[in-house]
Amino acid sequence: MSTNAPSYDPSSAKEDSDLIDSLVQLSQKSPKLVKGTEAAVPGCEEITVRSWKMNEFKYYDIPSPFPTLARGLFTTETRTDGEEEEEVKHRIVWEALKEHTAAPYVLSLKSNGCIIFIAAITPTKLIVTSKHSVGTGDETVSHALMGRKWLTMYLEQRERTEADMAAVLWKNRWTAVAELCDDSFEEHVLPYAPEKTGLHLHGINVSTKSFQTLPTSAVDAFADEWGFIKTATLVLPTIEEVQSFTSEAGETGAWNGEAVEGFVVRTHVTEPPTEQKTGGAGTTHLSTNLSPYKPGSSFFFKVKFDEPYMMYRDWREVTRSLLSIKAKGGTMSASALPKKKMKRAETQAYVQWVIEDIERNPELFSEYAKGKGIIATRERYLKYLEENGGVGEAAAETVEEAVEMGDTREFGKTVIAPVAIPGCALAYLFGWGHTQSDNIQVKKAAPMFIKNVVNLVHDYDVVIADKNNHLKQHRQSLRSALAEFPQSSLPIRLIALNWDVHSHPPALVHRMCSERIRNRGARHQTLIPDLIGAKSYHEEVIWKFLNEAEELSRDEVDYIVEMDVLEDTVSRETMEDVEEPESGMLRQIRKAVEGVCAILEMDVPSDERLRGAVEHVRRYEDELGLRSSSKSTKYATGSSNSGSGKKNKKSAVRPHVTLVHQNQLKDLPPEGRGTRNAKALWDACTEVHELENSPQFEGRLGWLVWNERVMAVTFDDVGLSTPPLPDDDRNDEHEHEPASTKVLSLINDDKALKSRLHVTIGTRDWSVPPVEAKTLVEEWRRRGEKEGLDVEAERKIWAVRLGGGGVKGVYDRRKENEKLREERNDVRAEIEELRRQVETLRKAVREIGDKSASPGPTETKFAGSPCDGIITQSLPVPTRRVGKGDIVGFGLNGVTILRTSLMPRTTKLAVPDFGYIAGGWRTDKHVRLVGDTTGDGLSDIIGFTHGDFGLISGWSVGKHIRYVVDLRKKGYVDIIGFGDEGVLVSLNNGDGTYAPPRLVLNDFGFNAGGWRLDRHLRFLADVNGDGIPDIVAFGEKRVFVALGNGDGTFAAPRTVLDRDFTYSGFGWRVDVHPRTLGDLTGDGRADIIGFANAGVYVALNNGDGTFQKHKLVVKDFGAVAGGWRVEKHPRFVADVNGDGRGDIVGFGDAGVYVAIGNGDGTFQAPKLVISNFGYNAGGWRVDKHPRFVVDLTGDGAADIIGFGQDAVWVSYNDGKGNFGYVQQFTEEFSYNRGWGTSNTVRWIANL
Repeated sequence: MSTNAPSYDPSSAKEDSDLIDSLVQLSQKSPKLVKGTEAAVPGCEEITVRSWKMNEFKYYDIPSPFPTLARGLFTTETRTDGEEEEEVKHRIVWEALKEHTAAPYVLSLKSNGCIIFIAAITPTKLIVTSKHSVGTGDETVSHALMGRKWLTMYLEQRERTEADMAAVLWKNRWTAVAELCDDSFEEHVLPYAPEKTGLHLHGINVSTKSFQTLPTSAVDAFADEWGFIKTATLVLPTIEEVQSFTSEAGETGAWNGEAVEGFVVRTHVTEPPTEQKTGGAGTTHLSTNLSPYKPGSSFFFKVKFDEPYMMYRDWREVTRSLLSIKAKGGTMSASALPKKKMKRAETQAYVQWVIEDIERNPELFSEYAKGKGIIATRERYLKYLEENGGVGEAAAETVEEAVEMGDTREFGKTVIAPVAIPGCALAYLFGWGHTQSDNIQVKKAAPMFIKNVVNLVHDYDVVIADKNNHLKQHRQSLRSALAEFPQSSLPIRLIALNWDVHSHPPALVHRMCSERIRNRGARHQTLIPDLIGAKSYHEEVIWKFLNEAEELSRDEVDYIVEMDVLEDTVSRETMEDVEEPESGMLRQIRKAVEGVCAILEMDVPSDERLRGAVEHVRRYEDELGLRSSSKSTKYATGSSNSGSGKKNKKSAVRPHVTLVHQNQLKDLPPEGRGTRNAKALWDACTEVHELENSPQFEGRLGWLVWNERVMAVTFDDVGLSTPPLPDDDRNDEHEHEPASTKVLSLINDDKALKSRLHVTIGTRDWSVPPVEAKTLVEEWRRRGEKEGLDVEAERKIWAVRLGGGGVKGVYDRRKENEKLREERNDVRAEIEELRRQVETLRKAVREIGDKSASPGPTETKFAGSPCDGIITQSLPVPTRRVGKGDIVGFGLNGVTILRTSLMPRTTKLAVPDFGYIAGGWRTDKHVRLVGDTTGDGLSDIIGFTHGDFGLISGWSVGKHIRYVVDLRKKGYVDIIGFGDEGVLVSLNNGDGTYAPPRLVLNDFGFNAGGWRLDRHLRFLADVNGDGIPDIVAFGEKRVFVALGNGDGTFAAPRTVLDRDFTYSGFGWRVDVHPRTLGDLTGDGRADIIGFANAGVYVALNNGDGTFQKHKLVVKDFGAVAGGWRVEKHPRFVADVNGDGRGDIVGFGDAGVYVAIGNGDGTFQAPKLVISNFGYNAGGWRVDKHPRFVVDLTGDGAADIIGFGQDAVWVSYNDGKGNFGYVQQFTEEFSYNRGWGTSNTVRWIANL
């Protein structure tokens, strides 16, 4: 191809390398901002590429936080192989385009498909990617692989090879950018004729940091040479002509007789424009409307058409939503759909038709979710319309039906709830009841807010529930509370003032909200802008709000008044006849008032009254600001820049270092030196605080110090750390020096002050005052700053030096451990002697029984039953079927235990290690289990850190499984792990030590077999009745069993089920469909139980480790049958009635459900047995509140124990499957006591 197109300039190599370095550094510093993912190149697996994905919302920031504005960026260790600069996704007003861009404007047809990148990875090999995928995902045929398929076909048609194209792309450092349009692979919205099916070549970019793209003439020439479909283009000389042309095309929805989605316009950025200001000085200055792009750089923007493309897309999306509702067992209706999608009357008519079509012809929608049948469904509807008068007629009928039906419901009282943006002046205008969530200053504000609303409804006919209400949960809580209102014969009307934040680009809404908060300043109860700090907390709050906001559906409320979140952003030029400070709020209030008055059939107040409401709101905000500023400073502080730590029950909301507190001015004697120093320091700090350019101070975090009540970090080496000022402020750069120097001098001269400086991390609970951190630090200093544990202090004090690497042990236990080891050896010797005596007695009894030949009693089934040893990934610490379960908790400060059978019940810190703080153990890195390692019948602690089966050996919680289990019937546990290369076993030497790991099975591993935690399950259970654990593994398409040999090795895996219970077999998903093992028949052999969409499936054991075909036994407990969710509803198999056969126990929304096993693999109908421990019944959450079904009393029937928000709760089983009332067991181990699932572990084990 002959062209004058730009090619790669070798002089830019350093710039490109610097780009990659900056991306790597940024991803390490701010992984939420930039993330790089590596993948092997298909067909060239020895080479890996890294896909860079940036935080979408941050593309809008000016200046940009990214080193490049590219999206779809791939790099290798030595070069950049692909880079695509897509347009920023938000509407840009034509005036801004005219201001910032220049001719020529090249319009290209916007294709309706999926993006494909093609580049050379070597001089002879190509890489084909789609967005961030290289085509090695879970899909059978991914977008990238389909793109390669089309490319291969083009090369064959041109009698060219992959190496031929690679040579051209490699030489010029080009990346070809195409759109995959193939309805046979995946339908989008607009159909493509056969001659238009394939790869549409859009552009060719040079792979450099700065965005360089080839002209359309070069792109077309490349398409002709290699067989791509050319993209139609048009060149226009002015932005006005672009606007005119696209407006005309938008009216018809077509260009050159072809339906189009829109156009991509290529242009370039101009120099920043200037503005002429006449009158006064008449100066010329640069525009403040800056662009994030460099002058002269290429710039793309797109013009998308609403009709018919956006309407067709709405039809596709509402159809998907309806199918999803149907799949979940819900009722398909228009009211259940997002309101934004239902604005068009045409779409309302389509929804009525498609609901009926889904009910009539469900088979036509079987692959709709996979992108098949979208166009055919629309064509059927359009044909139906042709036979019934067309789209307009159907829409008109829909509107007429709605008008004729009207709203004949009768209501009593009314509640008005803002949705998304709070704030309302209606209470002032009409004297209605009003409660505002921001005024509630209690710990649990949400229930109090609902309570306030209900209380006001007693006294007012109309109440304003002033809160964001941006989550469905908020609206549902309000709706439910009003439905239960006891004193209303008529239902309460719920009106939503809906600020639809989803109708505008997120960046635009964020910028508008942020500016409002900044302009408002301190005139708010809680959300006050941080105008000094480097990070704006309020901006993070807004992003969180925008990300979490859920669209309002019509069935959530009775009436909706639509508001516009951008109403008060109208430019000054369009509002010259209105008082500018009030115009935006006035329009918002007018719209709300008119909408509400129409619903309530009230007269709209006069303009004078509306303006009075604006003044009332302004006065109210000013009062809030005065209230905020009038609060006297209680203490002078320096900001702590330490990262936020993991929270206990109560953590410091904003870490700080207290220099002086006002209480010090009144608590000391009037003439004391301490008083004079405190007063001088207070005055100096006040002077610094009042400076316009106040300085910042810095210091060093020294020691982490804590006791059982409070935790703090010492703060040392205080100094000045004021950043450089802007050039315009250089004249004032020394104004703070006298005051700041005085503060430093007073600090350094006061040894007592220096010794107590600290950052309070948190307290045990709300009853502990943070000031105890000061006392703790002072006592620790006074006692000599001991490292480790100081047991002689009034309260034990732990201390760890920060910055000196990891701390494993916090005090020297060598002598103590040696003494314990000697005592333990003595005990073991005594136990061994007792074992010999017991074996002698057993032998004598057997001999007597043989001689008498009389039938003796049946053998008792003790705790060593084979079915006791079942181990699953969710329950790796099994408990005995008959035994007293105890609590073992790996907490912040170490291992805490509670013996359930001992009275009084007391918790005990058994080991000051294995904890989040005491030892640095992390749930995402370090597995901690419990098992008998010495055969003495007592459970020991096993933790995996850095050695064998640990981090240094390459073991990861996200990839590998580790269990401890008795593989040889020795009475003590061995270690078994599913690693990269397969199954590894470390045998117990009999004394609690272990032999080095050895590979016993070259399967079931991450690399050996491709086993993945998010797709495949691996359990241990006895499936053939020999008392030895076997491996049961749920693979991609089959279930495998590897029988244990009794010596720590396993037989070769064999297939026991084909497709049943597997990922690709019948679509079983780890995050949707739990599977477990349990003895359902009482034969001592594990059966398979799975919770699928339709309910519970069971595969019974044949007695030899093989299984029968699975069958549906309960039409409940499933994702669809009952709406059970892994993230909400734990399900277990346990014996609850003491018959030795497994039953199902499920923790649902309303509480605990039990289905008693019949002993043949079937179950009785589920019954609600406890109205607690549920998602709604008690507010139990999987990510906060573990629940277990285990025998706590030793009667052989499983009880229920749950670790709740404020306590551990228990419901005891009477042995027949009847559960008693839920009673508090202990307050320790609860969420409020600092036991969260993110940094602590709790197990039930037989101690």
